[in-house]
Amino acid sequence: ETLEQTLKVHDTQMELLRLTMEGEKYADPIIPPLRQIKDRWNTLKEFSLYNLYQECDRQKFTYGSDDEFLAWLVMKSDEKIDQIIKADQDPVITR
Repeated sequence: ETLEQTLKVHDTQMELLRLTMEGEKYADPIIPPLRQIKDRWNTLKEFSLYNLYQECDRQKFTYGSDDEFLAWLVMKSDEKIDQIIKADQDPVITR
């Protein structure tokens, strides 16, 4: 059993309890998986190259020439996206 499956089961149970408390008789089983997809999408949207640039600018980060700085920003962006993707491919975490 993976962490993702455990979380999905708990999320489904919480959704059913919430609907039961609200007097609903029908629960849509697709809601918890859609919520998980939405969470992953939000994680990707939160990260942006522009935000990384602004953070470096606020901290007065200097990195040689503009070309070197852009290359560093792209490298960090790739690392972050790879980190998000690898979490989805980890057999302990997901499917």
